[in-house]
Amino acid sequence: MRFKISSTIALGVALALAVDASTATAQDTTRTTRRSSVRIPVSKEPAAPCVCDTVRITRVDTVTMWRRDTVTVTREVQAPAPAPVIAPVVAKTWGKGFYWGVGGGVSLPQRDFGNYDNGWNATGMVGVDPVSYPLGWRFDVSYDKWGRPAWLENTTPDKPSHFAANLDLKLRIPVFSRVAVYALGGATYAMYKNVLAGPEVQPNAQGTIGVNGSTVTFGGVANPSYTYYDSWKSNFGWNGGGGVSFGLGEKIDLFFESRMIADKTNTDKGFVPIIGGFTWSF
Repeated sequence: MRFKISSTIALGVALALAVDASTATAQDTTRTTRRSSVRIPVSKEPAAPCVCDTVRITRVDTVTMWRRDTVTVTREVQAPAPAPVIAPVVAKTWGKGFYWGVGGGVSLPQRDFGNYDNGWNATGMVGVDPVSYPLGWRFDVSYDKWGRPAWLENTTPDKPSHFAANLDLKLRIPVFSRVAVYALGGATYAMYKNVLAGPEVQPNAQGTIGVNGSTVTFGGVANPSYTYYDSWKSNFGWNGGGGVSFGLGEKIDLFFESRMIADKTNTDKGFVPIIGGFTWSF
């Protein structure tokens, strides 16, 4: 019973709400659509061109570049006074060190060897000329052969021979870049054979030599001033002289020299060799 009444009441409320809504709608004129009676002219005009927009996308990259520029700046300044030119110090070269050499030339008998004619000489040597000092030394050996005068041709059995060994000090002084002069002197050991030693005999003298090899007779009279040596005789002596050398290259020199070689016992005997030759440094 109650359910039916409630339904009736609900239906009545719904109808009332619907009537109110219809009335409100009829009274709202703003929502009414009105049609215009004016005709809008329409003309056929060409379509407007299409406007195209270009879209640019900008990208910014940062690039680091290294660059080196050289700037030359020229300035004119007054030059200072030129400094005095000082010649470089050059060490003086006195010699080429150790060397050996050979030479030869003429041999001139002197003093108590003076009865013989000139002959020839052959010499070999070894020595040292210090690079930084002018005084050096030299050792040499020489062999000399002399000629006989006519009056001795039939008296002596052979031509005289002389051998000498010389140990010398040598003073060498450069004169030009390749030229030097030198002096030398020292001790001599001498040996000789087939030698008539004594004062120089006159060319027309006639002499004979005793069979014992020691007595010399002139004009039938023995003369003790003369001695004949038919076998090797030796004694000490001295020598001294000088020369000049010319550099032909880094290690070779040409030389010319002369000196007196003398040996002394009971008489003075000597000779003068004048020779030239070559030396090689090593």
